[in-house]
Amino acid sequence: MAKSNTEPVLYELNLQTLEITVHGVTPLICNRFSEEKRSRMAGKQEKVARGARPARDPDQEFQDSLYHLAAGTGYGFPAVAFKRACVSACRWADTFPMTQGRGAFHVLGDLLPISGSAPVMRTDRTVIGRGITTLAYRAMFECWEITFQVRYNAAFVSAEQIINLLELAGFAVGIGEWRPECDGNFGMFEIKRSS
Repeated sequence: MAKSNTEPVLYELNLQTLEITVHGVTPLICNRFSEEKRSRMAGKQEKVARGARPARDPDQEFQDSLYHLAAGTGYGFPAVAFKRACVSACRWADTFPMTQGRGAFHVLGDLLPISGSAPVMRTDRTVIGRGITTLAYRAMFECWEITFQVRYNAAFVSAEQIINLLELAGFAVGIGEWRPECDGNFGMFEIKRSS
């Protein structure tokens, strides 16, 4: 087999970072998957014998639904929620398909701090498979704001396209529970304009 004498061409990335602040248009409902639920699920899959479930504690379930920042410094929300919302919003934009959106930009960080009002407990009726109804005790932020950074490849996508996707995501997709993408109207947001 003949060897190629051509050198490989390296693709030049044009990585840029954009800082954005969004503020909630509708309240944000949190629903973190608690460690207790995670260990119960793991035990069930590992066929570990289970005892009777303890009585439910609404206050504890409310606390467990929150994303606590390190050292008790407040509350946060997963950065990936904004990326997923933008990728999902590609359905309604004429920018690029969702598959390309996954690699065009990234929201930096893990948990993004939430600024705004203190969380309050919501009690909602939920269906948990096969028509079984229960109550869910979750945290809700009435007023909220989150600042984050987006790193993107400017050779493929512009800052304006990122901003437009975020605006569309805030309206059509949202973040958290009962967001527009899941037949609700919570977790809607828009970009905060500098005054």
